[in-house]
Amino acid sequence: MNKKGFVLAETLVMSAVIVVLLSVCYYPFSSIVNNNKTYRKYDNIEDIYKLNNVRMFIYKYIGMKNILEGNIGGSATIDNTGIIPFYSSNNIDIQNDDKNIKEKYIELLDVLGIESLYITKYNLSSDKIDNKTFSYEMKEYLKYINNAKTVNSSGEEVNMYRLVAKFKDDTYGNIKMWSEE
Repeated sequence: MNKKGFVLAETLVMSAVIVVLLSVCYYPFSSIVNNNKTYRKYDNIEDIYKLNNVRMFIYKYIGMKNILEGNIGGSATIDNTGIIPFYSSNNIDIQNDDKNIKEKYIELLDVLGIESLYITKYNLSSDKIDNKTFSYEMKEYLKYINNAKTVNSSGEEVNMYRLVAKFKDDTYGNIKMWSEE
């Protein structure tokens, strides 16, 4: 009888130790798994490369000046939140002498697998992000990337924008854009 009591007590103590060790190890491992999901979903090299192609197309055929001054028509005009919806369900009307630019632009975005595209100011406040009708995932991504400074080496404010995209494979990417061409 004495041995049975000792075995039971030993089993309970070892079970308690194992539970404590597992609970201590759970948080670090869960954060590693979550960070891995985030790194695979946000700003991978392939998406940045695709956005660079879009950026070059915008600089060459549309022009950042036209975008920021609202000369492109459609609903793609800057608002008080600092977010320009630049491609979502063909909502853009590019004003250009070449009639095929809009078709080439939409085809480029389709080939690259871009579901929605935005031009945003570099620093967006959280309340401006929350007030937009973005999906939860897009809001989380905008909050994730919203940590850059927009001052140059002499401390002057610089007008910097970023091209933000949601891809059809549920990944997100962004790349810098300058207001001057």
